[in-house]
Amino acid sequence: MKYRYDNRKKYDIKEACRKYGFRASEKFWNVSQIGILTTWNGIGGKNGLKPPKTAYGLNVELPSAPHDIDYEIGENWYNFDKANEDYLYNNYQVIDKESIWFLKWLRKRRMYKYYLAVKIGGDEYFWTPEKLKRMGLSAIPPRPEPKPKLRVSIFK
Repeated sequence: MKYRYDNRKKYDIKEACRKYGFRASEKFWNVSQIGILTTWNGIGGKNGLKPPKTAYGLNVELPSAPHDIDYEIGENWYNFDKANEDYLYNNYQVIDKESIWFLKWLRKRRMYKYYLAVKIGGDEYFWTPEKLKRMGLSAIPPRPEPKPKLRVSIFK
C-alpha cells in the first residue's frame, strides 16, 4: 500500500512511520490515530502554499505527519528546529528505502529544498495565534542567539 494523505484512514500511520525508521518527538508516538488524522494536513502549510506531493514520482507525504504533530505540540525554537531536522531525515529515509540509485540524489536535493522552505518560512505555521494565546504570549518569542562555536586552528 502506498502511504498517501488521500488514503490516510486506511492504514496505521505510526506503524508506517516505524516501518521507515522515522524520527519524531516522544509526544508524536503517544498521540492517537485520531489525533494524527485531525492534525496532519499533508504537504504544505494549513491554508497556505501547497508544494507538490512527490519528489520525481515518489510520494513524500508520510514524513509530514510527524512534522505536523511536532509543529502542533512544540513550545519553543528548539522544538521548531528539531521538527524541521526530523522532517528532512524522515524524507531521506523514504527516499533511501523506495528509490533506485540514480534517482536518490535528485529526490534528496528536492527534499532539501522543502526542508529549507519550512526552516525559513515555517515559523508562522509553528507559532500560530492559537498556540501563542494558549501559551500566554502576545508575540512570537525572539530566537535565542546561537552559541559561539569553538574555533580550533592549526595555524597559530
